[in-house]
Amino acid sequence: MEEQMSQRIVSILDPTSAEAVKIILGRRMFLHEIGLACLLSLALPALYLGGALLFLSGVEPVGLAIGTVTCAAVTAIPLLAYASLRLNAATLARERAVQDLPASDIHAPLQGPALLRSGFAGSVRSRLLSGLPSCIGFGITFAGMSWGATGSLFSPLHLPLGILLVVQARIILGLLR
Repeated sequence: MEEQMSQRIVSILDPTSAEAVKIILGRRMFLHEIGLACLLSLALPALYLGGALLFLSGVEPVGLAIGTVTCAAVTAIPLLAYASLRLNAATLARERAVQDLPASDIHAPLQGPALLRSGFAGSVRSRLLSGLPSCIGFGITFAGMSWGATGSLFSPLHLPLGILLVVQARIILGLLR
């Protein structure tokens, strides 16, 4: 099969549909999808940065907290979810290009290995990699919070995120071979 454009990933909600199973991604388009997921993940730290700048300019903290949480719930969190679902579908499409991905390796929603159960269908690799936008978004946000509170960019919350980023980097490198 030929390389498909990322816009042609037909169903991010059902990556096991008949149309989605026909799609494979080449290296270039897979990297494009990873880049897009990383860009979408920047909405959360951008919102945090905007809130921090407003706080420094003298806006009331309670109103600012309510406004920031509301904006995050309306914009940043849905963007993270969309980026995760899109990256899950792209990973499955790339797995089909790299190896024959049997249907038995794709778990139904809320099925599969205990620690990797999620609300959408996917393989173990696609579920791990679909967490990349959240790792980036929350990692940068936690760094900003840590810097504001302690003057250091490192927080204990970065340890599990760092471990997961290493696993995700290995998955990406394996799929780019």
